[in-house]
Amino acid sequence: MWFLAFLVIAPTVFVYFLIIKGMDRYEPEPFWLLTLAFFWGAVAATLMAIVMNGVGEEVLSAALHAPEASQIVQSSTASFVAPLVEESCKGSGMLLLWLFRGRAALKQQLAMRAEVDVEALPLNHDLIAYAAEQAGKGRQIFIATAADRAIADRVAQRIPFVSGVIASDGRINLKGTAKARALRERFPAGFDYAGDARADLSVWKAARSAVVVEASSAVATSAPHSRMIRAASAIRRPFSGWSSSG
Repeated sequence: MWFLAFLVIAPTVFVYFLIIKGMDRYEPEPFWLLTLAFFWGAVAATLMAIVMNGVGEEVLSAALHAPEASQIVQSSTASFVAPLVEESCKGSGMLLLWLFRGRAALKQQLAMRAEVDVEALPLNHDLIAYAAEQAGKGRQIFIATAADRAIADRVAQRIPFVSGVIASDGRINLKGTAKARALRERFPAGFDYAGDARADLSVWKAARSAVVVEASSAVATSAPHSRMIRAASAIRRPFSGWSSSG
Protein backbone atom coordinates (compact mmCIF):
# COMPACT_ATOMS: atom_id res chain seq x y z
CA MET A 1 0.00 0.00 0.00
CA TRP A 2 2.82 2.42 0.89
CA PHE A 3 4.44 1.76 -2.48
CA LEU A 4 1.21 2.62 -4.28
CA ALA A 5 0.96 5.82 -2.23
CA PHE A 6 4.54 6.70 -3.18
CA LEU A 7 3.78 6.22 -6.89
CA VAL A 8 0.80 8.54 -6.58
CA ILE A 9 2.60 11.25 -4.61
CA ALA A 10 6.06 11.18 -6.24
CA PRO A 11 5.07 12.84 -9.56
CA THR A 12 3.32 15.66 -7.72
CA VAL A 13 6.31 16.21 -5.45
CA PHE A 14 8.67 16.23 -8.42
CA VAL A 15 6.58 18.82 -10.28
CA TYR A 16 6.39 20.94 -7.14
CA PHE A 17 10.17 20.81 -6.80
CA LEU A 18 10.60 21.91 -10.43
CA ILE A 19 8.30 24.87 -9.77
CA ILE A 20 10.44 25.92 -6.80
CA LYS A 21 13.59 25.57 -8.91
CA GLY A 22 12.05 27.66 -11.66
CA MET A 23 11.04 30.43 -9.27
CA ASP A 24 14.60 30.58 -7.97
CA ARG A 25 16.09 31.68 -11.30
CA TYR A 26 16.35 35.40 -10.43
CA GLU A 27 18.60 35.04 -7.36
CA PRO A 28 19.52 31.36 -7.59
CA GLU A 29 20.54 29.46 -4.49
CA PRO A 30 22.86 26.44 -4.60
CA PHE A 31 21.05 23.30 -5.76
CA TRP A 32 22.10 21.44 -2.60
CA LEU A 33 20.50 24.16 -0.47
CA LEU A 34 17.21 23.97 -2.34
CA THR A 35 17.24 20.19 -2.05
CA LEU A 36 17.97 20.35 1.67
CA ALA A 37 15.24 22.91 2.28
CA PHE A 38 12.74 20.88 0.27
CA PHE A 39 13.67 17.67 2.10
CA TRP A 40 13.38 19.40 5.47
CA GLY A 41 9.91 20.74 4.74
CA ALA A 42 8.61 17.60 3.04
CA VAL A 43 10.06 14.99 5.39
CA ALA A 44 11.75 16.19 8.58
CA ALA A 45 9.36 19.03 9.44
CA THR A 46 6.36 16.89 8.51
CA LEU A 47 7.40 14.04 10.81
CA MET A 48 8.14 16.48 13.63
CA ALA A 49 4.75 18.13 13.15
CA ILE A 50 2.93 14.78 13.23
CA VAL A 51 4.54 13.89 16.55
CA MET A 52 4.04 17.31 18.11
CA ASN A 53 0.46 17.60 16.86
CA GLY A 54 -0.23 14.24 18.49
CA VAL A 55 1.20 15.49 21.77
CA GLY A 56 -0.86 18.66 21.52
CA GLU A 57 -3.96 16.64 20.82
CA GLU A 58 -3.39 14.57 23.95
CA VAL A 59 -2.87 17.69 26.05
CA LEU A 60 -6.05 19.29 24.73
CA SER A 61 -7.95 16.07 25.29
CA ALA A 62 -6.87 16.02 28.93
CA ALA A 63 -7.52 19.74 29.40
CA LEU A 64 -10.98 19.64 27.81
CA HIS A 65 -11.92 16.27 29.32
CA ALA A 66 -12.96 15.03 25.91
CA PRO A 67 -11.87 12.10 23.70
CA GLU A 68 -9.11 12.81 21.20
CA ALA A 69 -11.48 11.95 18.35
CA SER A 70 -14.12 14.44 19.54
CA GLN A 71 -14.88 17.42 17.36
CA ILE A 72 -13.84 20.01 19.95
CA VAL A 73 -10.40 18.44 20.39
CA GLN A 74 -9.87 18.02 16.67
CA SER A 75 -11.01 21.57 15.93
CA SER A 76 -8.87 23.04 18.71
CA THR A 77 -5.82 21.12 17.51
CA ALA A 78 -6.32 22.28 13.93
CA SER A 79 -6.95 25.90 14.97
CA PHE A 80 -4.36 26.47 17.68
CA VAL A 81 -1.78 23.68 17.82
CA ALA A 82 -1.20 22.78 14.18
CA PRO A 83 -0.35 26.27 12.82
CA LEU A 84 2.12 26.98 15.61
CA VAL A 85 3.72 23.54 15.48
CA GLU A 86 3.97 23.23 11.70
CA GLU A 87 5.38 26.69 11.08
CA SER A 88 7.83 26.31 13.96
CA CYS A 89 9.05 22.98 12.60
CA LYS A 90 9.61 24.47 9.16
CA GLY A 91 11.31 27.56 10.57
CA SER A 92 13.60 25.52 12.80
CA GLY A 93 15.26 24.20 9.66
CA MET A 94 16.42 27.71 8.74
CA LEU A 95 17.71 28.30 12.26
CA LEU A 96 19.71 25.06 12.11
CA LEU A 97 21.14 26.04 8.73
CA TRP A 98 22.17 29.47 10.00
CA LEU A 99 23.70 27.94 13.11
CA PHE A 100 25.60 25.50 10.92
CA ARG A 101 27.13 28.48 9.14
CA GLY A 102 28.17 30.00 12.48
CA ARG A 103 26.98 32.55 15.00
CA ALA A 104 27.93 35.47 12.80
CA ALA A 105 25.70 34.19 10.00
CA LEU A 106 22.86 33.59 12.46
CA LYS A 107 23.15 37.15 13.80
CA GLN A 108 23.17 38.57 10.29
CA GLN A 109 20.07 36.66 9.24
CA LEU A 110 18.18 37.63 12.39
CA ALA A 111 19.21 41.27 11.97
CA MET A 112 17.89 41.21 8.40
CA ARG A 113 14.52 39.89 9.52
CA ALA A 114 13.98 41.47 12.94
CA GLU A 115 12.99 45.11 13.29
CA VAL A 116 14.98 46.45 16.23
CA ASP A 117 13.96 49.84 17.59
CA VAL A 118 17.45 51.20 18.24
CA GLU A 119 15.98 54.44 19.55
CA ALA A 120 14.56 52.48 22.47
CA LEU A 121 17.91 50.93 23.42
CA PRO A 122 19.12 52.57 26.65
CA LEU A 123 22.45 54.43 26.51
CA ASN A 124 24.11 55.27 29.80
CA HIS A 125 24.89 58.96 30.03
CA ASP A 126 27.98 58.49 32.22
CA LEU A 127 29.71 56.34 29.65
CA ILE A 128 28.53 58.54 26.79
CA ALA A 129 29.94 61.59 28.62
CA TYR A 130 33.27 59.86 29.21
CA ALA A 131 33.53 58.86 25.54
CA ALA A 132 32.52 62.36 24.43
CA GLU A 133 35.24 63.82 26.66
CA GLN A 134 37.84 61.58 25.02
CA ALA A 135 36.54 62.54 21.57
CA GLY A 136 36.89 66.20 22.53
CA LYS A 137 40.58 65.56 23.18
CA GLY A 138 40.99 64.45 19.59
CA ARG A 139 40.73 60.70 20.12
CA GLN A 140 38.69 58.54 17.76
CA ILE A 141 35.80 56.65 19.33
CA PHE A 142 34.60 53.38 17.80
CA ILE A 143 31.83 50.98 18.74
CA ALA A 144 33.29 47.47 18.74
CA THR A 145 30.54 44.92 19.22
CA ALA A 146 29.69 41.29 18.59
CA ALA A 147 26.26 42.41 17.36
CA ASP A 148 25.66 42.41 13.62
CA ARG A 149 26.89 45.47 11.79
CA ALA A 150 23.43 46.32 10.42
CA ILE A 151 22.22 46.99 13.97
CA ALA A 152 25.48 48.49 15.23
CA ASP A 153 25.50 51.08 12.42
CA ARG A 154 22.04 52.25 13.39
CA VAL A 155 23.05 52.60 17.03
CA ALA A 156 26.14 54.57 16.04
CA GLN A 157 23.93 57.08 14.22
CA ARG A 158 22.53 58.08 17.61
CA ILE A 159 25.98 59.12 18.89
CA PRO A 160 27.44 61.98 16.85
CA PHE A 161 31.06 61.67 17.99
CA VAL A 162 31.46 57.99 17.04
CA SER A 163 34.05 57.68 14.28
CA GLY A 164 33.11 54.19 13.12
CA VAL A 165 31.83 50.71 13.85
CA ILE A 166 33.63 47.38 14.09
CA ALA A 167 31.09 44.55 14.31
CA SER A 168 30.14 41.03 13.29
CA ASP A 169 29.64 40.84 9.53
CA GLY A 170 28.07 37.47 8.79
CA ARG A 171 31.46 35.76 8.52
CA ILE A 172 33.31 36.73 11.68
CA ASN A 173 31.66 36.74 15.10
CA LEU A 174 33.45 39.71 16.61
CA LYS A 175 33.72 38.48 20.17
CA GLY A 176 36.58 37.70 22.52
CA THR A 177 39.83 36.87 20.75
CA ALA A 178 38.35 37.71 17.34
CA LYS A 179 37.56 41.23 18.57
CA ALA A 180 41.01 41.59 20.14
CA ARG A 181 42.67 40.57 16.87
CA ALA A 182 40.50 42.95 14.82
CA LEU A 183 41.27 45.89 17.11
CA ARG A 184 45.02 45.18 17.10
CA GLU A 185 44.98 45.17 13.31
CA ARG A 186 42.87 48.32 13.13
CA PHE A 187 44.86 50.22 15.77
CA PRO A 188 48.47 49.00 15.69
CA ALA A 189 49.56 51.99 17.80
CA GLY A 190 47.28 50.85 20.61
CA PHE A 191 43.77 51.40 21.91
CA ASP A 192 41.78 51.63 25.12
CA TYR A 193 38.74 49.42 25.48
CA ALA A 194 35.54 49.63 27.55
CA GLY A 195 33.66 46.41 28.24
CA ASP A 196 31.64 44.54 30.81
CA ALA A 197 31.76 40.80 30.05
CA ARG A 198 34.07 37.85 30.56
CA ALA A 199 34.55 37.71 26.79
CA ASP A 200 36.16 41.17 27.04
CA LEU A 201 39.07 39.86 29.12
CA SER A 202 41.02 38.86 26.02
CA VAL A 203 40.36 42.31 24.52
CA TRP A 204 41.58 44.05 27.66
CA LYS A 205 44.79 42.03 27.52
CA ALA A 206 45.42 43.43 24.04
CA ALA A 207 44.47 47.00 25.00
CA ARG A 208 46.64 49.74 26.50
CA SER A 209 44.12 50.27 29.28
CA ALA A 210 40.86 48.75 30.38
CA VAL A 211 37.63 50.56 31.12
CA VAL A 212 35.52 48.23 33.24
CA VAL A 213 31.86 49.03 32.70
CA GLU A 214 29.48 47.67 35.35
CA ALA A 215 31.02 44.22 35.16
CA SER A 216 30.44 41.45 37.65
CA SER A 217 32.90 41.22 40.53
CA ALA A 218 34.43 38.09 38.98
CA VAL A 219 35.09 39.88 35.69
CA ALA A 220 36.34 43.05 37.39
CA THR A 221 38.84 41.14 39.52
CA SER A 222 40.02 39.16 36.47
CA ALA A 223 40.71 42.27 34.40
CA PRO A 224 44.43 42.87 33.83
CA HIS A 225 45.84 44.69 36.86
CA SER A 226 48.76 46.03 34.84
CA ARG A 227 46.44 48.36 32.98
CA MET A 228 44.44 51.29 34.23
CA ILE A 229 40.89 50.24 35.04
CA ARG A 230 38.25 52.91 35.12
CA ALA A 231 34.81 52.46 36.63
CA ALA A 232 31.80 53.62 34.70
CA SER A 233 28.11 52.81 34.55
CA ALA A 234 26.83 50.46 31.91
CA ILE A 235 25.79 50.88 28.38
CA ARG A 236 23.43 47.97 27.96
CA ARG A 237 24.38 44.91 25.98
CA PRO A 238 24.82 44.04 23.14
CA PHE A 239 26.65 47.35 22.66
CA SER A 240 29.10 46.90 25.51
CA GLY A 241 32.32 47.35 23.57
CA TRP A 242 33.91 50.74 23.04
CA SER A 243 37.41 51.41 21.81
CA SER A 244 39.31 54.63 21.49
CA SER A 245 42.57 55.35 19.74
CA GLY A 246 44.85 58.30 19.54
